[in-house]
Amino acid sequence: MFPHAAALAALLVLGGSAGETLENGAAAGGPRTVSLEEALRLLDSQSPALAQVKSRVEEARAVARQAAAPLLPSVALSGSYVRNHDSAEIALGELFTALEKGLSQATGRPVSFERSPLPESTVIQPLEAFSAAAALRVPLFAPG
Repeated sequence: MFPHAAALAALLVLGGSAGETLENGAAAGGPRTVSLEEALRLLDSQSPALAQVKSRVEEARAVARQAAAPLLPSVALSGSYVRNHDSAEIALGELFTALEKGLSQATGRPVSFERSPLPESTVIQPLEAFSAAAALRVPLFAPG
């Protein structure tokens, strides 16, 4: 026999509990007639086993979505802002002058560097620094 057959038969015969109301709002004083669809709906709404099965189905769907997640494209965004105490600069002209002087003394010959493409000073640590990055990952091959 079906596990819910007795409950369904009782529900059809008795018409539900005494506390239920009819569709027109009157209190149920005696047995009432319900359709098979309504009886099955009422039975399903009161079945803990069915609720448990439905939650397990939803759990299985969530696990399947989680397993498929690595196969989907992903986007990563990041950014940063840094404010330093001071900015730092290096005077390249003075550095090359000191190098030329030191090398000239060490070798005994005059040494000079070409300075035309280089700026006189360069910032090596700015007062404020901004950075941003974006990455898009698209799986091309999924082994398995």
